[in-house]
Amino acid sequence: MAGDGRRVVVFPFPFHGHATPLLRLASVLHTRGFAVTIFHTELRAPDPAEYPADYRFVPLRVDVPPELMASEDIAGMVTAMSEYSEAPFKERLTAALAEEGAGVRCVIADVAWYKALSVSSALGVPAMGVMTASAANYRVYMAYPMLIEKGYLPVQGMQIISGLVLCIMIHHAIRRTKS
Repeated sequence: MAGDGRRVVVFPFPFHGHATPLLRLASVLHTRGFAVTIFHTELRAPDPAEYPADYRFVPLRVDVPPELMASEDIAGMVTAMSEYSEAPFKERLTAALAEEGAGVRCVIADVAWYKALSVSSALGVPAMGVMTASAANYRVYMAYPMLIEKGYLPVQGMQIISGLVLCIMIHHAIRRTKS
C-alpha cells in the first residue's frame, strides 16, 4: 500500500498550466510508493474520480474578494490568493500532522503559494516550491514578497497595467535588491 509514513502533500495553484504538472508529479510519486494528499481550493478543484482511490483530497477555502478575482490585476490576485490561503493551509496541514501515522514527509506546492511554503517550513515540514512556467516567471514569483514589502504590489490606483510596465518595475526592483 502507498504510504506507511511516506505521505506527500501537493498543493497545485488552480490555474491552467499550474495544476496539471503538479498532479502529474503526484502521480509519479504515488507509483513510487508515496501516499498522496492533494490540498486544493474550491476554484477549479480536481475531480477525485479521476485519481487513484487512495489519494486524499483536502479542500481549502480561500476567500479572496470577488472584485479582486474579477479584476485584471493578475499579480494582485495571485498575491491575495497566497495571502488568504495562509490560515486555512496552516489549519489543514496542522491537522494532517496530528493524524496518527500520517507522517507527512514534505509539501510540494506551486511557487505561487509562497505563504503555504513558509507555513510548511515554520511547522517543520520540508517544503518544495515548483515553478510550472519559465525561469523568467520563477524570478518574478520569487520577487513577489519583496515587491509587496516595497509597495509595488498590489498595484494601487490603476485598473490595468501593461505587462511591459510591470516587467520593467519588477526588473528594477530585483536589480536594486542585488546591489
